[in-house]
Amino acid sequence: MDTGPLQKPLSRSRPLEPSVNGKRRRGKPLADASDGSASADESTDALLPDRRLLADQDWAPVIHRVKCAVVSIRVTATRPFEDGAAGVWHGTGFVVSLDPPHQALILTNRHIISTGPIQAFATFDGHEELPVYPVYRDPVHDFGFFQFDISQLRFTPATQIPLSPQGLQMGVEVLVIGNDNCEKIQILPATIARVDRNPPEYDDSNYQDENTFYAGAGSNTSGGSSGSPVINHDGACIALNAGGANEAVSAYYLPLDRVVYVLSWLQSHRSDVPLPPRGTFLTKFLFQPFDMLRRLGFTEAQEKGVLGNALEEGAAAAGTQSSGGRSNGVGSERAPRGGNGKNGGGLKGLLVVESFLPGSEAAEKLQPGDVLLEVASDQPCFDFTCLESHLDSNVGMPIKLK
Repeated sequence: MDTGPLQKPLSRSRPLEPSVNGKRRRGKPLADASDGSASADESTDALLPDRRLLADQDWAPVIHRVKCAVVSIRVTATRPFEDGAAGVWHGTGFVVSLDPPHQALILTNRHIISTGPIQAFATFDGHEELPVYPVYRDPVHDFGFFQFDISQLRFTPATQIPLSPQGLQMGVEVLVIGNDNCEKIQILPATIARVDRNPPEYDDSNYQDENTFYAGAGSNTSGGSSGSPVINHDGACIALNAGGANEAVSAYYLPLDRVVYVLSWLQSHRSDVPLPPRGTFLTKFLFQPFDMLRRLGFTEAQEKGVLGNALEEGAAAAGTQSSGGRSNGVGSERAPRGGNGKNGGGLKGLLVVESFLPGSEAAEKLQPGDVLLEVASDQPCFDFTCLESHLDSNVGMPIKLK
């Protein structure tokens, strides 16, 4: 099956959710502690344990180190384009590259950059506003890059946040630092609850992400926080805040596997055209647990074979894994997947064909419900990182699937 370059999907950029009277309506208000049952501080601590977590782990040095890299972005869509309407919206971004200074890069969501002609400005920590220019919009995932000239800053220190996709693990305590509800620099603590969620299905946009895991946490982010960095205690960004539930505290974070790939390519191909090669065979996959695979005809013997291969691959990966150093602030592209990790005991399911583009080669050779086992030279493929890595490195070439 030939993998061709990805085409820009005809999708509408997802506008930020509006606030209601300046606030999001979520959940019940905090109980009034004036009834004498407990002091205000005790009631607050009981209801908001993450505040104690924030103090216990002493996040202040981390916040001080990264906050100058976080920016508020104001975007004006000058005209309707594809399915996107003209308008003005706000979001968050953060600096990920300072070299060279006149081509510094800001990472944010694709639904902030949108797909059409825009004018955009970034407000930095020192209340300085600079024009920023879109240089990359990912054709599939919800991320993109703005470019700006860091030498124009007078009061804000030049700061970048390193990317660490391998740090995205279940149970990690994080801070989402951004412009929640369009308030400049809001800090929301959370704990990574899962890292193998299928992409969220938004009900207010034609744009939907696909062929990637999302992480989930209860950070209660709202409009304006899209594009915020998810920071671990080392001061590295381990995911990109992308969306949230309307009537719950659930938030959805995009892993950084493809972000690291694209950023590394942009840094090493500043003057090259076209943009980073992205491969596809026009097929959408979903992650399904083994119980669901049994309903699709996956046998017990096949399941044991897959788990055996996963154990072997996990042992090989453990023997060759580096010490976790970073180069130029960019972490390794491959990231362990917690609940869907590289050890056989952590493997809970596989990728399944959900749909494909009619008339494509995939429509002739695949069927919905097909389970992906191997890709490219009989290599086991258990997650989206593996799949996309093979597709991006084989653009225009035949690729073997099993």
